[in-house]
Amino acid sequence: MAKQKRRPVRGRNRSRISSNRNRVLFAGIVIAVSVALGIFLLSRAPGQISVAENAVGTIFTPLQNAFTNATNWAVNFVQNRRNYNELLVEYNALKKEKEALELTVQSLAEESAENERLSALLGAYDRFASLSPVYGKVIARDPGVWFDSFSINVGTSDGVQVDMAVVTGDGLVGRVYEVGLNYAKVLSIIDSRSAVACLVQRTRDNGVLRGVTTEAHTTASCYGYYLPSSSDANVGDTVITSGVDMLFPKGLPIGTVSGVSRTNETSENYIIVTPYVDFTHLEEVLVLRTQIERDTDLEALPTPTPRPTKEPTTLTLPTEEPVVTPGPEDEDTIWHYPTIAPTAPPDPADMQDTEADWAAGQLQ
Repeated sequence: MAKQKRRPVRGRNRSRISSNRNRVLFAGIVIAVSVALGIFLLSRAPGQISVAENAVGTIFTPLQNAFTNATNWAVNFVQNRRNYNELLVEYNALKKEKEALELTVQSLAEESAENERLSALLGAYDRFASLSPVYGKVIARDPGVWFDSFSINVGTSDGVQVDMAVVTGDGLVGRVYEVGLNYAKVLSIIDSRSAVACLVQRTRDNGVLRGVTTEAHTTASCYGYYLPSSSDANVGDTVITSGVDMLFPKGLPIGTVSGVSRTNETSENYIIVTPYVDFTHLEEVLVLRTQIERDTDLEALPTPTPRPTKEPTTLTLPTEEPVVTPGPEDEDTIWHYPTIAPTAPPDPADMQDTEADWAAGQLQ
């Protein structure tokens, strides 16, 4: 094998000498700087900042600020992350609590509105207690804006019958036109098929109220017809039921007069009535189970049977055959009227018996 070449000893010694020299130089510089810094610090006046300190501070201050900011950012990030998680959990809990509170508020608002409606209905129940009212809830209605016909949850099992009046705390709603075991259908007074005998409370004028409200109308209204031509009904007058139609009890409030048509023709004279009831919001009603007695329901008075009467005995007088007396005959053959021969008068005893029998027959 070939022998490895060795480095020259002279070059190695030179490198070692150079390294030692650098170390000594660096050590000398450090010692000199330290001595100079110590001398400066010892020799400066209190409260003064040296140029070296100022230079060192100027150099290291940004670095310290950067390090401090980085440290603070890291600490804040970790802390904010921890706080964010806590806040997120708290936020979700508060959100659920808020939703529960909103549901509670809505429920309380609904209960409050229902209590108001039922309080008004309870007042109507007390007013119409003599008419045997029964409470019913609206369970269905025809499509559209108006409650012109709808269904309620009471029927024959609750004593409801056809043509019974339906009211709310505000006034007359309509009448029952169909009834089942546990439901009934109501026809409102605003329906065109409805007719109500009405009375203007101030003037006491009678008329017939008919519904005219359709989907095209923005307000519910009825027209009152057959008022007298001299009617003094004015806007604002109260209209109630008159009871002459034998359907609705007298005195049920219907609405107020909102328009008057005055013509000379009685058949063309009418009033416009705005009902008290809100026919866009109906939820509960009262059915008045006491109906007006109709003339068809009244029993006819029996015709008295006359007592048998004894025919009076005709008093006849005994007669005899007329005696015809022939007259003298001549050429012209003249006839003469026959004459009745006189008869004997009747016996008074027979007359008394006959009159007694006749009088007894009249007294029977």
